[in-house]
Amino acid sequence: MYAAALGIEILCIAAAEIGENTGFYLLGFNHIGVPFAYAMGYCLATFTAFVTILGRYRYSSGDRIDSCCSVLEQDANKERLPF
Repeated sequence: MYAAALGIEILCIAAAEIGENTGFYLLGFNHIGVPFAYAMGYCLATFTAFVTILGRYRYSSGDRIDSCCSVLEQDANKERLPF
């Protein structure tokens, strides 16, 4: 599960670099191109992370998500004491 988190992290960094380099290539390295390139990079990284996590959803198992944070949800289905 930590390997999945590391994979998503590397995917986000790669997507941000690809978006930024594409923005620099298309718009140039000037006062307009730099902010748009960084915005393109972060938008691409956000979209990639969202689609990756959404793609890990198991539709056949109800509401269970097989993600890197599932270790936090291991006790979610256990019966709780009424305090």
